Amino acid sequence: MEYELLSAIYYKKPEKYNDYYQHRLTSAATILLPFSIHNNPAFFVNIPETTKVLISIYKHSALIDNQCASLPSIAINNFINKALVEEIMITNEIEGIRSTKKEVESAISIANNPTNNKAIRFEGLAKKYVKLMNDEHLSIKNCQEIRNLYDDIVLAEIDHINKPDGQIFRKEAVSVYSSTQKEKHRGILPEANIIEMLNKGLELFDDDQIPTLISTAIFHYLFGYVHPFYDGNGRTSRFISSYFLKSELNILLALRLSYIIKDNKNDYYNAFDTCNDQKDKGDLTPFVAMFLNLINKAALDIYQRLDTLNIKLKYYNDLLHSSRLNKKEQALLFILVQDALFGEGHITRRDIAETMEISTATVNALIAKLSQSIFIACKKEGKHNVYELDLNSLEEYIKNI
Repeated sequence: MEYELLSAIYYKKPEKYNDYYQHRLTSAATILLPFSIHNNPAFFVNIPETTKVLISIYKHSALIDNQCASLPSIAINNFINKALVEEIMITNEIEGIRSTKKEVESAISIANNPTNNKAIRFEGLAKKYVKLMNDEHLSIKNCQEIRNLYDDIVLAEIDHINKPDGQIFRKEAVSVYSSTQKEKHRGILPEANIIEMLNKGLELFDDDQIPTLISTAIFHYLFGYVHPFYDGNGRTSRFISSYFLKSELNILLALRLSYIIKDNKNDYYNAFDTCNDQKDKGDLTPFVAMFLNLINKAALDIYQRLDTLNIKLKYYNDLLHSSRLNKKEQALLFILVQDALFGEGHITRRDIAETMEISTATVNALIAKLSQSIFIACKKEGKHNVYELDLNSLEEYIKNI
């Protein structure tokens, strides 16, 4: 049964509107939240559909865990790294900030090399996502830690006029506008209220009554409603949500948030508009439902993509084992197959040598020999040569020898 919006009831059944609201607010399935939206107590209703979606999310996250565990290291590491690059690029794109793949890969490279002191665009954002990916400790328990995170992630990209000017956040008004420059929402004031509301929102993660995924959805909405900064709210909020998703689910789901939001942006922004409507009187159920549905879509998509890639990987692995190639040639080509399917042709001689536990000289000799019959592209990236296998060329060669 579709969940009926209070704002819809207001127009359809105005004489019953207050009765519907009071019934919903006092229902046994309702969880009251420790803050208000437009001076109405915020709440969400634990509808059956939410429970079904939560079960599906956790089920598919566990299946993705199993898929990841069964894949060779080159394959899954490449898949995760590719997801990381896409997440950073898309979280920038949503805010209208252009970032090239090369820029993001360079920022990630520096984030993975703490001894490199070179300053580069998006370095702070990349460092935080790399920490998330590597399961390093991050603390997001109070407003000062949110501000610290903001400083690390986006402050360097913010124009001077839009930098925070309050004790922690902003002290002046800020609004969200539509594409036609109509004001859609105005962030709350004063700063003391911003701090109070966000601290109360963070307390949800310590409430055993509310599942973490629902707390994540509610805090994601609250961050947008409060709008604590003049600029950079979106990227900060998405990272915080990814952080909490990572605490519950496979890392690939945390690295798919910006993609799934961009791919479903109408549903996403409509849910914000719905819950910002004063006639919905603080009911956050529509936003929670939308957010969980997006995470579930991401889980299904990742599971299906990994399943398809795993089938292809098995096909090429069987093909290699049925060939007359020797063991080292098969092993090297299998590494290149993994990179071609799960990555983007960025594998170096050193990567291959370390995986096969042989010298780079032996890798050079093997590639030189195989390249006489199979198309293996070699290109320069920075100081390193990287290799990319043409899968059609491999298949044709093996079937004809």
